[in-house]
Amino acid sequence: MAKEIKNNKKVRYYTKWNDHLYMALVHVLCAVSVVCILVPLIFVVAASFSSPKALLSGKVYLWPVDFTLRGYNMLLGHKLLISGFLNSILYTVVGTVINVVMTVLAAYPLSRRDLAIRNPVMFLFTFTMLFSGGMIPSYMLVKNLHMLDTIWAVVMPTALSVWNLIITRTYFQSTIPQEILDSASVDGCDDFKFLIKICIPLADPGGERAAVRGRALELLLQRDDVPEHHHQVPPPAGHEGDPDEHEHGGHVHGRDEAA
Repeated sequence: MAKEIKNNKKVRYYTKWNDHLYMALVHVLCAVSVVCILVPLIFVVAASFSSPKALLSGKVYLWPVDFTLRGYNMLLGHKLLISGFLNSILYTVVGTVINVVMTVLAAYPLSRRDLAIRNPVMFLFTFTMLFSGGMIPSYMLVKNLHMLDTIWAVVMPTALSVWNLIITRTYFQSTIPQEILDSASVDGCDDFKFLIKICIPLADPGGERAAVRGRALELLLQRDDVPEHHHQVPPPAGHEGDPDEHEHGGHVHGRDEAA
């Protein structure tokens, strides 16, 4: 049937002028979006193969200028490169496992209609999505818990995602019938065994994978193992720079260290 429609030249998909105008606008918007996405990526690749002098002077656009592999040699020779990747993997795996476990353990009780305080508790969870303590109170909390310079300073503050909690709770409420719980209770199944052996196996694998991927990406974006001063572009050979500029940079760096 599909081949007959495809081979039938009398079939006209666009019958009015506004259909053609709409499709033209769609193609133009798609082309503009592709250009907006590709141009920065191409510039980053071209800048990575260009010399620092050409990059600082603004000569690099979409093609490398003064081709060099100096940046890649410095990157691959950095002593924190391997440890940074290993830390990212460790933080992502540990953080994802903790987040999934905490989300399921919090969502299942809140999905039970016989839990008297589920509405007030759910309100407290939802309140944190709208208002938060801010960066300084969060830092003070992590410091008072003696988690600075540890893996838990990154993992524990985001151990529970309220958005994933709402999705999981809604799934338990709408998918797991009350009759299954009643039947399991008659057979002597407690709540924890019901969660492990019935609710979780019946969970949608696609939704669970999406939650895990989202959590892993969130943790990966939080990782930054290379100190800030290592991100600076190395000056070109023979370029001394302005003394005033060095003096100003030294003062700024000194204030950062004092902070």
